[in-house]
Amino acid sequence: MCDNSMILNNSNSQKVNMAEKSKLAEKTDLVPQMEKKLCLDEQEPIIVNKEDFEIVKFLQSGGFGDVHQVRKTTGRDAGKIFAMKVISRKKVLEKNRKIGSMKTERRIMEAIDSSFCCKLFYSFETDQKLYLVMEYLSGGELFNIRSQRAFTEEMAQFYLAEVIVALSYLHSLNIIYRDLKTENVVLDVSGHVKLVDFGSCKDNVTGRSQAKTLCGTIEYMAPEMLLKSGHGRPVDWWSLGIFFIEMLTNRTPFYDKDSKKMKKKIFECQLILPEHMTDAAADLVKKLIVPDPDSRLGSGPTDSEEIKSHPFFNNIDWNKAAERQLEAPIKPENEDAPKAENSSENSAQDENDPFSNFAFSDT
Repeated sequence: MCDNSMILNNSNSQKVNMAEKSKLAEKTDLVPQMEKKLCLDEQEPIIVNKEDFEIVKFLQSGGFGDVHQVRKTTGRDAGKIFAMKVISRKKVLEKNRKIGSMKTERRIMEAIDSSFCCKLFYSFETDQKLYLVMEYLSGGELFNIRSQRAFTEEMAQFYLAEVIVALSYLHSLNIIYRDLKTENVVLDVSGHVKLVDFGSCKDNVTGRSQAKTLCGTIEYMAPEMLLKSGHGRPVDWWSLGIFFIEMLTNRTPFYDKDSKKMKKKIFECQLILPEHMTDAAADLVKKLIVPDPDSRLGSGPTDSEEIKSHPFFNNIDWNKAAERQLEAPIKPENEDAPKAENSSENSAQDENDPFSNFAFSDT
């Protein structure tokens, strides 16, 4: 019987943390002991368990587990749809280097409060799995949207602006994101940007070369990260340049199936830009994709302000951008209220059910 209490993050970022760790978590320090807090409205802590959620459908698989669309069936938020990330402890422990990132992801999601970052509502655990219950974003990944067609500069400008606001917010908290890519930029129902997947983040970064870990996705990585020479906020601005080119061309500039060749291309930094790029867009890319992090746009003490001041963004009202008042170029189709489906994805064998064979506390 798993005797873990469940952790809550409600819509006001209020938290209730575990009373006990599981035996496995004690051995691995996968889940740090934290103080138990009451909700700000002084209600009793809310404990969630298996029976509070029902799986609607499978969404996607990742290196450490799956993501499901779920519906909360009881109490506060009853009827509300969420995305549930199910993380396998076994897979995490098999790749020891990733244990810290699992702790960091939850800690960062509990700390952040931005309309440009996916919000964590609840988290809980069993002896074998960790669960993060997050807001469900129905607009889809930018990767899938841009794969249907390359974006115009005007469209790309909108997504760049909102991503810059998101990264600037994280940087203000001394957090570097380190995994900007079109798969991690998801649209909400109104077409605005949300960053997802904070497993590669590094917090408490105050210096320019404080972080050492090689993480993220190689084709977006800055040279200093590949060299493991130490990195800081400028790695996010390098990735922003790669992200920009991908939106305009449907490919990243240094990609190669051979990772060694891809790294070599990154170090050589020979950019071939599309002929249709405007001078302002090309200049922005050339100032972001700079091998020397100290010379990269955004590397100065004002961080994103350097980028916001670039001529490419002359027509952007940054106050409106921060308030999500810019007009989204793509409006996702409104979904009907999701209904549970009996499909092969949802009614497969027990071993594919994230709730299968796990006992939850009954409190």
